[in-house]
Amino acid sequence: MIKLPLEEISSIFSSVNKRLEKILNYLRNKSNMFWIEAFPIKPISYCFGNEIEFNFYSPNAKLSSNVKRVIQYTDYYMLSNTFEKINYVNNDTFNDFNANNTEVQTYSLYLNKAEKSLYERCYEDFIIYCSISVESFIRRYIGKLEPEGDIVFNRISSSTYDYLDQYYNVLLKYLKGKSLKELDEKAFTHLKRMYNLRNSLMHNGDIDELALKKVGLSPLTYINFKECKKILDSAKKSFSIINKL
Repeated sequence: MIKLPLEEISSIFSSVNKRLEKILNYLRNKSNMFWIEAFPIKPISYCFGNEIEFNFYSPNAKLSSNVKRVIQYTDYYMLSNTFEKINYVNNDTFNDFNANNTEVQTYSLYLNKAEKSLYERCYEDFIIYCSISVESFIRRYIGKLEPEGDIVFNRISSSTYDYLDQYYNVLLKYLKGKSLKELDEKAFTHLKRMYNLRNSLMHNGDIDELALKKVGLSPLTYINFKECKKILDSAKKSFSIINKL
């Protein structure tokens, strides 16, 4: 067993976390198992939570003799028949994996968090995560197309009105000739609904009947799976449509 200074320990665990995030992100995308998420490996967090026990050994050490226990975790997503497009993991799953070429996209990460929250019936979490994903996607997409020194683009992008309309309609139309509202009005309507429900959460702390009424869901007294699923499907469809422009 080897003892290391705190600075080196922190550096090692930072590298481990980054590599683990890339591996799990690749696995999530390859298998379509959206519920796979990274678990933080932080030996010193100064927070209450699960204790992480670790040791460092020489490269020549026989690790099998030092393993103390194996933890088995039952994932009930795997037992569900709800998800049809799942690719099960096998010996060939990581054949194409290259850590140097694997980029973890923020919008994809939060879209998976949103979908997981949806199926766990955490609808407020779903709205927040999906909102992050929708905003992250379009800002990244438009950012890559940003014309340097374009006065019109700079004027539009510096405006302070509703980002959803600003990016998905005005800037997208300016750069690609089509707005999301023109490409798929229903999808845009659902994203707009998500945005307004997100604002209700941020400003009022909940999604009440008044908030639902304002977005055209007046028969409902609380947000439900069906309406959240429409938002999720619209987000995915919007990403797909825009990526094909």
